[in-house]
Amino acid sequence: MILKKIAVAGSVAGLVLAAASANASHFRGGAVVPAVDANGLVTFTSTTFWRPTAPRGTTVEGSRSFAGTNYTVLSSTTDTSDSRFTRVVEQYTYQLAGAGSFNFKWSGCCRESGIANASGGEDLDATIVWDGQTANAPILFDFGAINPEVVRGQAYSDGLGAASGSGLTLSYDQALNLNISSQPAPSFSVNPTTGELSISAADTGTNMTNENTSNDGADYAFSGNISASDGSKVEFDWLFDAVNTGSQNLAPQVSDIVVN
Repeated sequence: MILKKIAVAGSVAGLVLAAASANASHFRGGAVVPAVDANGLVTFTSTTFWRPTAPRGTTVEGSRSFAGTNYTVLSSTTDTSDSRFTRVVEQYTYQLAGAGSFNFKWSGCCRESGIANASGGEDLDATIVWDGQTANAPILFDFGAINPEVVRGQAYSDGLGAASGSGLTLSYDQALNLNISSQPAPSFSVNPTTGELSISAADTGTNMTNENTSNDGADYAFSGNISASDGSKVEFDWLFDAVNTGSQNLAPQVSDIVVN
């Protein structure tokens, strides 16, 4: 396994994950999802999205460095199957010394250029609560399940698809993340109980367009938080891709969980 570094801030109440600024550009969105086992070993999974290619080489996406005490890199995978973006999934572990509420931060610079309501650096925050003896997977969240495609002139609706592995109650908000100046449309909403994302047909028009026409799939940013009833939290940050007609290359939608 690969050893890297993670910074621990002060006491057991703070755990900070810091990204390097060098070559960390073309950010499109992401989330960090933590879980802890009964022995205090935290596994946190960062899923981030990037421009498919970068001027300084395709290896730029996802490159990070850290400082502080040792943590372990479990895995790092890069998915380029979608022509609009590169998806990087990384997993790390860190051993907690005791119970507490732990705050994680993933940060870097800079966002994809031309996004109408977002610019500058980005961060992804997450909080996990551990009682010192019980495993806790408060929020299960797969960002890849969200359909980012918005068809102009048609109402948009999709769900965040989060669940709790610990049986906790989840709630949602649409708070603005770092350097996102506004949500993508006046009618954009995140249902606080179900996590459903929606935009009215009247607000999916041509104004949802990246100023840099070469940056396909990166038109308007949106963000918010998924919160668990024990105080754990995951921040999400992502982009809508405004198109004139729907794509045929979308993830399948599950309508029935019964398999015969």
